[in-house]
Amino acid sequence: MASHLNYIGDLQKGCLTVLMIPGGMATSPAVYEGIGETLACQSAVIDWSRSPGPWDVLDIGDRTLELVKELELGPVILAGYSAGGVIAMEAAIQDRENRISGLLLSNTGPCTVGHGDPDLPKRILGHWFSMELFEPFLDRCFAFPVDPALREKLLDYARQIPVNVVYEAAKTLREHDLRPRLGKITCPVV
Repeated sequence: MASHLNYIGDLQKGCLTVLMIPGGMATSPAVYEGIGETLACQSAVIDWSRSPGPWDVLDIGDRTLELVKELELGPVILAGYSAGGVIAMEAAIQDRENRISGLLLSNTGPCTVGHGDPDLPKRILGHWFSMELFEPFLDRCFAFPVDPALREKLLDYARQIPVNVVYEAAKTLREHDLRPRLGKITCPVV
């Protein structure tokens, strides 16, 4: 199986690696800009919204693990927030060869069944891309107001992503419950 995942960065096999995974609603890899430069190892951002489908979040998690195998990366830390955290957890759950050395998760959880915004997938189908839909979502994603330059990058990126990509990720995020399988994660999680 091939991962068919796009990533931004230059990766060498066998090296300690941090793979950063953006959240849903076509969140741009730009949210991670500059972070890789501060790390003492190689890093890349998985651009799953611009990768070929399917865009089921668990499938993307499986494909993330496949990418690690394909590139023969050294110890790997997955850093994901929101839907990216679910993707990272799924990769770690499926990791039988201990290729994932750690998870760094933010603003996520193992289950969004009954999420506070259960109608979001339906609204995505009817209103993608609209500022009425995207702007409130964007404001909820960050604890502080987003820098205007980053905000523009996020908006420009989201405008380019087809509705089916955004819908499938949002829909499947609300269907999966990882809680029964969390015990399969063997690496440290922060």
